[in-house]
Amino acid sequence: MRQQPKRYKARLSMPTSVKMVAATAPVTINASAEGAEASAPKTFNAAPAYSGGVVSRLTAKPVLKHDYIIDLSGMTPSKGAKANLDHKSTQRVGHLTEVHNDGQTLGVEGVLSAATSYRDEVANSAANQYRWEVSIEGDLSKPTLLDAGKTSIVNGQKVTGPLFIFKKSTLTGLAFVSQGA
Repeated sequence: MRQQPKRYKARLSMPTSVKMVAATAPVTINASAEGAEASAPKTFNAAPAYSGGVVSRLTAKPVLKHDYIIDLSGMTPSKGAKANLDHKSTQRVGHLTEVHNDGQTLGVEGVLSAATSYRDEVANSAANQYRWEVSIEGDLSKPTLLDAGKTSIVNGQKVTGPLFIFKKSTLTGLAFVSQGA
């Protein structure tokens, strides 16, 4: 009987790029308008949507060998960034209208603009005092590895390795989630 080779999950020691899908923060949703304002688009605000801190390696796709931080000085927002539910692009909720990046934290504003049941779920739950969180989504590239025990200042915060520092990134969207990573 022939033995099957062992299968191992790949774990990147020095990635060239990854997809980041989870750094969570609370969000405020203006979803309880009355009267004439009831038909106005519902808006949301997450400030900060990303605190500029270290993120678990498990939130990257593929999973990284070490935790990481996104250097906000190298982040650019994509045009037409969308908001979805639970990181599923088919569960559209709306779009981003503003991105506020002060080099230390990242804030976003947007509109619950998608004519979907997922948008209704987010808006109606918020109107009933449900506390959503948001999780930013991004494409990360140009990593450097901060060696174990070494320190660096990123986003105004002192961080200690081992840690990947992603110098370039694109904010591609965000997800409404019930509980963050």
